[in-house]
Amino acid sequence: MVAAFDGYDELPQYIMGLKSFIWIKSVRNTIQKVICSNSCQSLNGAGMEQYTSNITVIIPAFNAGRVLVRALDSVLRQTVQPTEVIVVNDGSIDDTQLVAETYAVHHRLPLRVLSKSNGGVSSARNLGIQSALTEHVALLDADDEFGSMHIESVTAAIAVRPDAPLYWTGIARQFDAGGEAEAGSLPDFSAIARRHVAGDPGDGIYDALPSAFDELLKGSYIPTSASVFKRLCNGRLNLFDEQLHFGEDRLFYLQLLERGGVFVDRVTAIIHRDGSNASATGGDATKLFVTNERRIAALERAGLLPSISTDPMRARVLEECMRQALRDRIYYASFHGVRATLDAVLHSSESPYFSMVNHASLIARNFARAGFYTTWGAPPRLKRLRNRLTSN
Repeated sequence: MVAAFDGYDELPQYIMGLKSFIWIKSVRNTIQKVICSNSCQSLNGAGMEQYTSNITVIIPAFNAGRVLVRALDSVLRQTVQPTEVIVVNDGSIDDTQLVAETYAVHHRLPLRVLSKSNGGVSSARNLGIQSALTEHVALLDADDEFGSMHIESVTAAIAVRPDAPLYWTGIARQFDAGGEAEAGSLPDFSAIARRHVAGDPGDGIYDALPSAFDELLKGSYIPTSASVFKRLCNGRLNLFDEQLHFGEDRLFYLQLLERGGVFVDRVTAIIHRDGSNASATGGDATKLFVTNERRIAALERAGLLPSISTDPMRARVLEECMRQALRDRIYYASFHGVRATLDAVLHSSESPYFSMVNHASLIARNFARAGFYTTWGAPPRLKRLRNRLTSN
């Protein structure tokens, strides 16, 4: 305490003492703030930095200049920042490269921009995976965005199950051109079996059971923008099959889920859909994962076919997928006329999964449709979808 002021004679000494007291108190407060700040950083950052240092966000981008900033902004808003962000420009002919480089200059985001000739989304993702410096990789499509707690939520799951090869979260879908995000779009994963692995059930971290693999074989339910995975498993890079241009993400997740996975029961990613989005073909298209021999060859390349074939339940799932694939082949061939439908029927009849007798009514319906489209022409959108599927 500063001594009481007794008279004007002591005024200079009193002022000097008061100044000294204020200075000392100011220095003490400054020191306390620094100590407090360092303590808070060690408390709040020790755990998070440990995990964020193991996450790289990879954004493949092809002609994405119009939407790329939205995706990057969503990464910048993360409550827990990734160690690095890699934008892979997949031979864009718009301003994607300029947008990414400009963002890197003007924002405090550890952003790298890689460029390559156009080779498809799988090759772009693979280049990012090969270039990443961290243990874990988060994928984000250029036209999607993260919720602000996406990295933090996955980080919590990694802390609980550090050895899991795959993590994924819930999503909300938003149809662009002014549409609002769908509420309650989180899938009911209890229907495919999962079990809680840590803490209070409210923490929303679940271990995927083997049945999750079977359901993924039937149909895709893991969006790429909601997934985080280990970059290396058993010393090998986890890479996408570049020979597939449709269903490549499901094959990738099948490979990882065979070793296990963790689901985070929170909506932390927003999947945007508009007319230009190649994934917006909808649920019918996802049934075509094994539409033809190339899908089966992809399963074989991934080393999954033996384990599927020897497991009775998974073998039945694969058989049903094959039957559905052959039916779909005939259906989409009908958009190209009678001759294409006949070729599809004859080709399908060679498969042990398809019987012309049991599918007589289906064949008749598709020939009727083919006759109609031969006369009047198929809708352009269906023609594009058919061309895209048969090219894979």
